[in-house]
Amino acid sequence: MATTATLTPTAELFQQIGSLADDDNSIRRLLRYARRLVAERQQVSKEKQEIIDNLRESFHELKLYKEGKIKFLTQAEFEAELERDGHSN
Repeated sequence: MATTATLTPTAELFQQIGSLADDDNSIRRLLRYARRLVAERQQVSKEKQEIIDNLRESFHELKLYKEGKIKFLTQAEFEAELERDGHSN
């Protein structure tokens, strides 16, 4: 009985794709799924970058506040600003 070495996920994927090479319908379905995965991954990456950018901006503002270069709004001022911009309850 011959034993087979464990394939890496990438090698197994290519082996499975190769077995579908003669079936155009399956290849099209696989391609659509791969495109969705890529788009989803790019969206997640974009969202992570936005979070990092927001944190970076927040830390910069905190630094400026500690240096006395800017002042933060009080809670009442913040709530008034939200209400003025139409974001009140």
